[in-house]
Amino acid sequence: MGEAGSTLFADKSTAYSHAKYLLLFRDFERIHTYSLGSACLAHLYRALCRASRFDTKEMDGPLNLLFVWAWKRMPCIAPVPRHTLPPAEIPVVKRWSHTERTTAWLSKTVTRFRHDIDYMQEFEWQSYDELIIPDELHGHLDVCDTVAPLLSFECFEWHPVDQVMRQFGYAQPPPRQAREIPLDLHCMTLRGVQLHDWTILHGAWIG
Repeated sequence: MGEAGSTLFADKSTAYSHAKYLLLFRDFERIHTYSLGSACLAHLYRALCRASRFDTKEMDGPLNLLFVWAWKRMPCIAPVPRHTLPPAEIPVVKRWSHTERTTAWLSKTVTRFRHDIDYMQEFEWQSYDELIIPDELHGHLDVCDTVAPLLSFECFEWHPVDQVMRQFGYAQPPPRQAREIPLDLHCMTLRGVQLHDWTILHGAWIG
C-alpha cells in the first residue's frame, strides 16, 4: 500500500498514500481485477498536464515511468548503464537502476538538457521491438491500440495511442481531432471533503 502510494501514485509529499486507496483494500479477493496500470497512467498524464502550465514549479506522479520513457527514446540525455549484459536480457524498468552517473552527467543543468533535446540526432520510435511478449498474451494484444478514457478517482485522461502508432511499428496516420475532456472533470481536485460515488460520477465514461 505504502509503496504503491509513494511510487505509482506519488504526490509531492513523496512519503504518504492518499486515504482514497484504502477503500480498494476492503476486499483482497478483488485486488487482481483492478487495472492499476491504467490508473497509474491517468495520474502520470494528469501530472504532465499540470506541469505544462507556466506557473508550475514542481511535478508529482510516477516519475520513474517518465524517466524510463525518456531515457529509452532519447539516449542523448540518459545516464550510461553499468550493466554488462545485452539490453534485451535486462527488464526495461531496471536498465538504469545501476547507472554510471558521472560528474559530467550530474552537473548537467536544465539549459543543457534542453540543448541536448533540441539538437539530438536520434529518437527511438520502436522502443518495444526488443521486448519478448509471453505466448499467453498474444491473443490479447488488440487492447494495445485501444483509445479509451483512463480513470482513477478524480483523474480523467484520454489514452491517445492512435497518435503514437510508430512505437508499435505501424505507419502513423494523420492525427484525428483532439478529444475533449469535460472541464469540470479535468479540473477536479481532492481538496476539501469529497463524497462522490465515482462509479456514478464517471459512469458514462466507464461504460
